[in-house]
Amino acid sequence: MVAQSGNSSISRYTDKFFLGTGDQPDQQLGGHKFNDDNFLTWNRSIRLALGVKNKLCFIDGSCRRPAPDSEDLQKWIHNDYMVQSWLLNSMEKIISEGFLLQQSAHQLYEEIVERYGQSNAPQLFDLHKKLMSIERDSDSIVQYYSKLKRVWDEI
Repeated sequence: MVAQSGNSSISRYTDKFFLGTGDQPDQQLGGHKFNDDNFLTWNRSIRLALGVKNKLCFIDGSCRRPAPDSEDLQKWIHNDYMVQSWLLNSMEKIISEGFLLQQSAHQLYEEIVERYGQSNAPQLFDLHKKLMSIERDSDSIVQYYSKLKRVWDEI
């Protein structure tokens, strides 16, 4: 599985600029659409999906915009736009509209984290309340533990 780039072969698994034929701007990454209440699960889902596509560097800041005279500039812009599209399409429309003016995938992601990633007292209260209300009922021990563990992880 090798993509041709000029005269050299580059493995698509290590080329941060590789986009497959299935990579489309209107794709939704991950299984969780961000809805204002599920930042933790959305964030984990997005990071996993971008990691699989070798695009995590576009949101963590490690893949910086090349110099204006670099031959990689257009590839970077193309990929950054794609990552921005994926992030915006993974959110409810009403939320994504508030982020449309960000200049890069990294800025977009940082803005999302700044707005929604901060833990606060009401969220913690709700999570503790949810934790206290979990009952085993007819669940198996594994199912019951999974419910508890998910809330513990969010806390």
